[in-house]
Amino acid sequence: MTSFRALPFFRLRPSLVAGAFAALVATAIAQEIPTGGSEMLVEATPGTAGYYTGDGPVTSREIVAVTGQSFAEATRIATLNPTGQFYSSAVTFTSDRSVADNDVVLLHFFARMIETTDESGTAVMEVYVEGPAPGYTKSVTKRVNVAGAWQEFFVPFEVDGNYSAGQLGFKFGFGATGRPQVIEFGGVEAFWYGTSKTLAEMPRTSFDYPGRAADAPWRAEAAARIDQHRKGNYAVKVMDGEGTPLADTSVRVRQVKHAFEFGTAMVASRIMDSSSADAATYRQKILELFNSGTLENDTKWPAWLGQFGSSFNQPQTVAALQWAQQKGLTMRGHVLVWPSERNLPNQIGTLVSASDPSVPGLITAHIVDVMGTTRGLFTDWDVINEPFDNFDVMENYGYDLMAEWFKTAGAQESGVGLFINDYGILSGGGLNQEKQDAYAVSINRIKSDGGPITGVAFQGHFSGTPTSITKVWEILERYATEFPDLDMRVTEFDITGDDEALKADYLRDCYTIAFSHPKMLGIQMWGFWETAHWRAESALYGADWTERALGESYRELVTETWRTNAVGVSGTDGMITGRGFAGDYVVEDMSGRWLGQFTLTKDSSAVTPVVIGASSGGRLSNLSTRGAVGTGSDIMVAGFVIEGSTVKDLVIRAVGPRLGDFGVPGTLADPQVLVFRSGETVPMAEVDGWDISLSSIFQTLGAFSLETDTASAATRLQLSPGAYTVHVKGVADGTGVALVEVYDAAAHVPVQMTNLSTRGAVGTGANIMVAGFVITGDVPQRVLVRGVGPALTDFGVTGALADPVLRLFRSTSTGGELLQTNQDWSAATNAAQIASTAATVGGFALEVGAGDASLLVDLAPGSYTVELAGANDGTGVGLIEVYRVP
Repeated sequence: MTSFRALPFFRLRPSLVAGAFAALVATAIAQEIPTGGSEMLVEATPGTAGYYTGDGPVTSREIVAVTGQSFAEATRIATLNPTGQFYSSAVTFTSDRSVADNDVVLLHFFARMIETTDESGTAVMEVYVEGPAPGYTKSVTKRVNVAGAWQEFFVPFEVDGNYSAGQLGFKFGFGATGRPQVIEFGGVEAFWYGTSKTLAEMPRTSFDYPGRAADAPWRAEAAARIDQHRKGNYAVKVMDGEGTPLADTSVRVRQVKHAFEFGTAMVASRIMDSSSADAATYRQKILELFNSGTLENDTKWPAWLGQFGSSFNQPQTVAALQWAQQKGLTMRGHVLVWPSERNLPNQIGTLVSASDPSVPGLITAHIVDVMGTTRGLFTDWDVINEPFDNFDVMENYGYDLMAEWFKTAGAQESGVGLFINDYGILSGGGLNQEKQDAYAVSINRIKSDGGPITGVAFQGHFSGTPTSITKVWEILERYATEFPDLDMRVTEFDITGDDEALKADYLRDCYTIAFSHPKMLGIQMWGFWETAHWRAESALYGADWTERALGESYRELVTETWRTNAVGVSGTDGMITGRGFAGDYVVEDMSGRWLGQFTLTKDSSAVTPVVIGASSGGRLSNLSTRGAVGTGSDIMVAGFVIEGSTVKDLVIRAVGPRLGDFGVPGTLADPQVLVFRSGETVPMAEVDGWDISLSSIFQTLGAFSLETDTASAATRLQLSPGAYTVHVKGVADGTGVALVEVYDAAAHVPVQMTNLSTRGAVGTGANIMVAGFVITGDVPQRVLVRGVGPALTDFGVTGALADPVLRLFRSTSTGGELLQTNQDWSAATNAAQIASTAATVGGFALEVGAGDASLLVDLAPGSYTVELAGANDGTGVGLIEVYRVP
């Protein structure tokens, strides 16, 4: 057996062999092996372990004597020709007992670095435990950096699968070291605890990554690049209603959407699930945390054809994409061609294995089909996925097909980004030089063959011993330099392991270094909720929606650190200037009222004018309705229409428990709000609860405080012109009295609510329906108020209020002043005018003599209340409508 000492392929610098490596390697903490475990490697010794040298050879092995340790022999591995694949050369210890799925096991060993050419001064190996062929299912994978002295390692894990004795392999891989090195390891043992212990009770070695330190030099460099490439200068001019600049006036400049794409993988079936509380939270979190995404599996070819099961179908996929588009999310398509037999539809894979000549045409037809069906719903596509180890199609039909796929995709929809996507480029320590080189070769081949490729994507699946941050930058720079005309994305970020602090820190740091690169368009994680994530430990939220350290790290970074929210004071010229992250902004006065909006780029130079104190005509600004909330069709439904050419800033509330403080009996215990765009069945917003940050805008709008009522629901939305409905129902089908409120939080914007409505149960006494609205401005406003019962039957509503009585009150300091009442609109002296006005404002026709009620009145600015009751204490479903008449 050849000794590594006889191989003169490098000379070491002493500074790289010794010294302090605490920031780069496993943290040494005195720990003990718990009692109660059964040994799994009874006959294991360095001499009896299996060994695969790999082609080249990749490594050489030597058994050496050891002194001063608890073991007498160790295995010395010299890596001669690293391939970038850790399993290309490995030492294997085989379990001599059977194990069951989720059994707890502890792997224990010692290791030290003998020689290295790595500038970190460490050697590296991959420790992994896997089942047999063909799946090679891995229960754990750890990348271990080792310094010059012997170090003790504890690696606990849960078994993934059921295995008989001799099937589970405890392996040490040496093919992905990046550079030549020599490492020794020994004292290998493993203990089985079954279900008698939990992972939390196991000792473990804490791992680290280079660049984690708070004072790491890369941080200042990244911050400078972020300021240069991700920020721009804004300018706001504050004026009064006559256009005169206002000095010493404070306004808030608040970013509402980032230009950079922070995304996640999503599941179409969960987006379109309108009955599950988890699905509602899932959609809410998407809108809170991300501005982009992709469908994880729905547009993969097998799923597109229905081969992934009943939860996948094309109409659902398109509907989910339309939902995302309506919410302003930028979506990526994944994936057009995954060119291996195992990842193609079953029938196509069979044809590939037989080298059937029809395959290239079938792939082209699929690209045309899926892109045609989803046209306008994606901004870019992963045209080819993982070509390094998914190459069956290219091997059988030629590598020139890769460029042809890009050409076909480019011909389907102009302006769509076309990417190549692969894993293992950034991860694995960034040491897979062979794969990195092959990726560049594939890109160059596509370009030279005329393929209109526009971007390079890096998946970013990291283990619990992730790649050095500076190494990530080095790899990104390599591709940016080699392909300066191509954009870049991180498309599938996640990080595994049980060290929650390390995962949270690495998310922060990896996102930071990627965000700082000027060629990067976006970073997308591969899921965010444990129940909908391929790697449960990598999710931001647990199954019960508890935020994990990863979630806190992401939220603070993306929605706080990188989200501009600034207050400025105007100078004598009315100007306020500042610097913020590129994206969409609103300008508000200090009470939270909307004044203006603008889009900021790094090269922005425009001035945004805003007006404070301008007069306006009469307008409907607030809607509130109190009534009984039932289940099914008896929930409370409010509606409103926004007219204009820009967004409207609204606050929507559903109040239950707090009403009890005002003497209202039988309140709804836990209200939930769902906001729908007219004609849609999937809510654009779902809220159960409210954030304390809304308290100030409640006060500004004159809404009563919710105080300690955390069960009521409230949200603030910026809505485009159109018709909307608000559903108020009880969580878990709860019932009771609730108040729904819609507030105009931007009274000075020339966009307004033109009609307001609420449908719900009308009872007797305190349970009649009571609606309120506010007219703002300086002049009177004509409104049409309707109390509808019988006409609802024409729309399929059962149990409609048979004989509605409508009363209109003006709110005064001494109580409500009755202005008018009506019980049958067709008997009113102005019935003809009521009918024509209803047609003008878009109200549905009311039948003469049916008993529906209406009032057409001119009202001065102020607050008003509408009561809807049944004649002779009648009850049923009623509808209150308030229309602004132009």
